[in-house]
Amino acid sequence: MDDQPSLGLQLENSNLARLSKEVSDKTNQLRQMRGEDLQGLNISELQNLEKMLEAGLSRKWPLAATDSDNLVNPEEGQSSESVTNVCSCSGAPPPEDDCSDTSLKLG
Repeated sequence: MDDQPSLGLQLENSNLARLSKEVSDKTNQLRQMRGEDLQGLNISELQNLEKMLEAGLSRKWPLAATDSDNLVNPEEGQSSESVTNVCSCSGAPPPEDDCSDTSLKLG
């Protein structure tokens, strides 16, 4: 009986090692993008990280601006209307109770 692993098992072990290293590298890269673990980087690596972050922000800012515009100017058919309901009180209301309530109706 042969003590050496089969070719398929060797290939799987090789893939596992490669993927484990890739996960480790990506985890480290993510920490660096968050501003963690920067002490081991040289100047060119820091500049590369800065470019990556700037590229990501340049893609994100237009999307964020579009989202906020949609909040400020709702599309037609999605209007909001403020409705004030005043309750009728019998007798004099207590000074802390103005006897009204305001609600917002979204249509």
